[in-house]
Amino acid sequence: MMWPVAAHAQTPAGGEVTWSSKAPVEAPAPEEASTSGKVRVEITGDAPDIAVHEWVYNEDVTSIDKPDPTTGRSLIHHDLQPRYATLCVAPCTTTFTPGEHRLALSHGTAKMVELPKPVTITGPTRLQIAYTSNAGVRAAGYVLVLGATAGAVGIFYAGRTGKRTCDRKTGKCTEEISPESLVGGIAVLTVGVIAGVALALVSDKADIKAIPLPSAGPIRFVPQVFASYRERGMGRGSDVLEGAGLAMQFDF
Repeated sequence: MMWPVAAHAQTPAGGEVTWSSKAPVEAPAPEEASTSGKVRVEITGDAPDIAVHEWVYNEDVTSIDKPDPTTGRSLIHHDLQPRYATLCVAPCTTTFTPGEHRLALSHGTAKMVELPKPVTITGPTRLQIAYTSNAGVRAAGYVLVLGATAGAVGIFYAGRTGKRTCDRKTGKCTEEISPESLVGGIAVLTVGVIAGVALALVSDKADIKAIPLPSAGPIRFVPQVFASYRERGMGRGSDVLEGAGLAMQFDF
């Protein structure tokens, strides 16, 4: 892209060389340029309303246990919890200082998910973010635990033998369950609870991909020769006004 600069030489009709100055044409400043040293970052998501958060600091959260009844002492726990500032909601454009950034994503009212690795920004960048919700998987885990519990109770109930064993001191009686039903009920309950808890603990996933964007290159001054014609009436005259000048070329 070329922009002519201000001054060039002209030769008027009398043959005397004069110099005229015209207002320079200003080239548009690159979007990534900033006095603060930050660069432009475009953020796009695989779904609408994905919020991007940046780590700010770790907060020291203190908790105190209940006093021990024998010693009267309490344990004090210190836990460092990260604190984030919301940058924007995709799709959006923001600015980053070059370097590593610790980011997290959230979608709607879901819990914030921190990215596994910091994102390195060295120049204008496009961040493609993705948020995978596993709320359905967690719901299936809760249902599985409840179903396993109900199934085990049903097996125990169906395996009753009709025999009762009573305690003479307390007077309480219990009905015996067949060994097969007892083993089967315990197996269903154990497998169902373990699998259900595993599903209920599955967290949402966040992913990000950084794609560098092209930036404006250096400004180069290229010598140029301009020629203009002095118009006469409706046509062009034979007088040619020649001059030398400079043109700015921006490499993209």
